[in-house]
Amino acid sequence: MDFDPEQITLSEVFELFWDAHNPLAAPRKSQYMSALFLHNAEQRKCAEDGAKRIAEQNNGAQVTTKLLPYTGFHLAEDYHQKYILRRHRTLENELLEAYPDYVDFTNSTAAARLNGYLAGHGSNEALARDLPHLGLSAEAQAQFRALVRR
Repeated sequence: MDFDPEQITLSEVFELFWDAHNPLAAPRKSQYMSALFLHNAEQRKCAEDGAKRIAEQNNGAQVTTKLLPYTGFHLAEDYHQKYILRRHRTLENELLEAYPDYVDFTNSTAAARLNGYLAGHGSNEALARDLPHLGLSAEAQAQFRALVRR
């Protein structure tokens, strides 16, 4: 992940990570594990501080998120990319018009945000702010709102 430290601190990035998933949930298989791949001692300290906070908030429960050294990055197979969004063909097709190259679709902020909202992440306020800027027609935006209505 790239971020601008003048906009958000490393500690705040890690807080977003810890708050965006259930770090106590054990994965069904190792390829679905939650993990942080750390580049340096500063990142390790922030990650460990977050894990400690989560454990303390949960009466000492074991944090299952792995803290591992970064050794390289490999994309998941194509069929895993934007999996939830791709289950909604109308939405996927609209985005594929804007991003006809599958790599561009996979890497697009629009697809990432829409996939995240469909997965239940993000607030209603953030959705209302983001949705008009993600490249969907008015009709697709209405369909999307109906899918993520909370």
